[in-house]
Amino acid sequence: KAQFSEEELEEKGALIDRYYHDVEKEAMRRCILDEGKRLDGRKTTEIRPIWCEVGYLPGPHGSAIFTRGETQSLTSVTLGTKLDEKIIDDVLAHGKERFLLHYNFPPFSTGEAKAQRGVGRREIGHGNLAHRALKRMIPEDYPYVVRVVSDILESNGSSSMATVCAGTLALMDAGVKIKKPVSGIAMGLIKNAGEEKYAVLSKQELSTISVISKDEVEKEWIRICEKEIFQESAYINDIVHHSAPVLIKDCQWGENEDK
Repeated sequence: KAQFSEEELEEKGALIDRYYHDVEKEAMRRCILDEGKRLDGRKTTEIRPIWCEVGYLPGPHGSAIFTRGETQSLTSVTLGTKLDEKIIDDVLAHGKERFLLHYNFPPFSTGEAKAQRGVGRREIGHGNLAHRALKRMIPEDYPYVVRVVSDILESNGSSSMATVCAGTLALMDAGVKIKKPVSGIAMGLIKNAGEEKYAVLSKQELSTISVISKDEVEKEWIRICEKEIFQESAYINDIVHHSAPVLIKDCQWGENEDK
């Protein structure tokens, strides 16, 4: 823009920004596809540093804090009696729920300063993903009602999967005899239509590219918990059927490397 006058910038500024954005996007994608490097120099198989701690809060029966990169979940577990069961009285569904999971996503977690309003579709959807992953790990004969509350303190990636990881730690801290530990990760696939090359990345890594929206960078992304796809979104048709096994394989490889 330095070579243009103020009058020319006023006339052509929008076009310059648009074309520069397209060049920047293509350069970033080619660097990942051709060289296997992210913008910060990491390989496509590297994940961000993970830090976690159990017993982080003194009051609840169990608690844990889980941090991956710039995403952090502070999760607590409280145990109750049969009187604490949630009564379900929908039009078509009636019964009681003995495993509860509440997912809170305050505005400050993404650096926003706005009013804290009621629960939105995002909180309901992301909380449901973590609920489905953790509920099946509770033994059928477990005598207590379990309530898990995840407060997202920082978000630059998949906070629902951070909730799964922190929830597992908090449940074990509370002494709940879960069937087995569960971890979760969201993976994204970068691929150009008509090309054989592709790159698998953690969604958390892609969301850090602030100049490019993740929907433009990723053409398919999934959330995986315990080797099962819990959510999938695809934007190009030629990869839907064969890419999921590749993503699951890379998720398992990342877990082994982290250990």
